[in-house]
Amino acid sequence: MYRKATGRVLPHKANEQQRSGTGVAKNKVLPGDLIVIRSGSYGTHVGIYAGGGYMYDSPRPGVRVGKHKIWSRNYVVRRLA
Repeated sequence: MYRKATGRVLPHKANEQQRSGTGVAKNKVLPGDLIVIRSGSYGTHVGIYAGGGYMYDSPRPGVRVGKHKIWSRNYVVRRLA
């Protein structure tokens, strides 16, 4: 979907996605920004910020995408646009 909308390719792996776009302070996050959950400094999971401390993500393979509370304090924010 991202490539179709922008013509750009977003890496598949969470750890690679945390290097995409521009870093944003947590207090400046906007809907549509990527939330990259990390283990140490390694990106392990990515969601799309929905607002109010929530993100859209699929918590595990085979589970539908839904709106979930950001469940970790160890995350970085990336802005792609």
